[in-house]
Amino acid sequence: MINLSILIPVYNEEKFINAFWDFLQEQDLPSDSYEVIFIDGNSTDHTLEELNKIKERNENLAIKILSNPKRMIATSLNVGLKECAGDYVVRLDVHSRIPVNYLSEIYLLLQSEPLKYCNVGGRTVTQGYDPYSTLVAKALSNKWVIGGAKFRYSSKVEEVDTLFPGAWLKQDLLLVGGWNEEWKINEDVELNCRLRKETLKKIMLNPSIEIFYFPRNTMGGLVKQYFNYGYWRIKTANAHQESIRLSHILPLFVLFWLLAAGGLLVLDPELFLYFAILSISLYAVYMLSLGMALFKPKDIAIGLTIIFIVQSSWIIGSYAGYVKFGFPFTGYLALFKRSLV
Repeated sequence: MINLSILIPVYNEEKFINAFWDFLQEQDLPSDSYEVIFIDGNSTDHTLEELNKIKERNENLAIKILSNPKRMIATSLNVGLKECAGDYVVRLDVHSRIPVNYLSEIYLLLQSEPLKYCNVGGRTVTQGYDPYSTLVAKALSNKWVIGGAKFRYSSKVEEVDTLFPGAWLKQDLLLVGGWNEEWKINEDVELNCRLRKETLKKIMLNPSIEIFYFPRNTMGGLVKQYFNYGYWRIKTANAHQESIRLSHILPLFVLFWLLAAGGLLVLDPELFLYFAILSISLYAVYMLSLGMALFKPKDIAIGLTIIFIVQSSWIIGSYAGYVKFGFPFTGYLALFKRSLV
C-alpha cells in the first residue's frame, strides 16, 4: 500500500538524475510503501530519456513521469500533487543526497503529530562536489552569511517559520490549494505562510534528519540564484508580512546607508570621508572575520568573493523587488513591533 508520495521537479538534470536515483534506491523504507513522481519541465537535454530508462529498469516500483509545459517549480509540484496516491507528500530535489534513513525518518515525523504540524523536515546541509562549490557550501552554511534560515544551521529540535524541501499531509496541501503559481521562486516560503495561517499548525525542524544539497558551482549561477531569491522574497514579504525576519532588513539598512552617504557627500564632504572610512573598516572586519573562520588561508580571497556575490545579488534583487512589487512597509513595521516585545 502506498502511504508516501515523493514529488521531484526536474529540468535539464541529465548530469544529476542517475546519482540521485542511486541515493533514492538505497532508502530503508519498504519500496512498496511509496511512489516516486518525476515532473519534467520540458527538458531540452536527455533528462526525459534517463527517466524512462530508470522506469524501465524498475518495473516493480511505482514510478510516474509527468509533464509540466509551464516549467515553473510551483506548477510542477501542483501537477504532481494531483497524481499523489499517498496520504503524505515529500518533496525532493535532484541536486541533493539523502541518507538511507531519510524517508523513513521523515515518515515517522509526519505520523507523530499530524494535528500539530503542517510541515516537517530536517536540516539542509549544503555540500560541495568540486573545489568551487565546496567553498560556496561553506559560505552558505553560516548564519552570518545567509541570515536566519534555521533549517540550514540549527542543531536543536524546534518550530521554525519555513524549511526546505518539506513534507506534508496531502489533505493540508489540498486545503490551501497547493503551491501558488504566481511565485516563480520562493514558492516554498509562500506555501508555508499559508499553511500556518489556514491550518493553524506549526512547522517542525528536526536537525537529526539531514538532507545534503549541492549548490551552484559558478559565479554566474550564484548571481542569478540570489538575485531571484531577493526579488521574489519581496513579493512574499508584501503578501505575508509575518514572514519578514531580522536578516531581511539588510537591503533596507544598505539603502539607508547609501542615502546617508549621498547626503553627507553633498552637504559635508569631509564628514563623508570619515563616514566612508568607518563604514569600510567595519565591513572589512566583518568580511575578514568570516574569511578566517570559514576558509583556509589560500581560499580566503575566493571565499570572500563568494560571500560578496551572494549578499550583493540578494540585496540588488530585493531592490528590484521593491520596484516591481512595492515596498513592504507593513512587514518591516510588524518586524519592528515584534522586536520590541
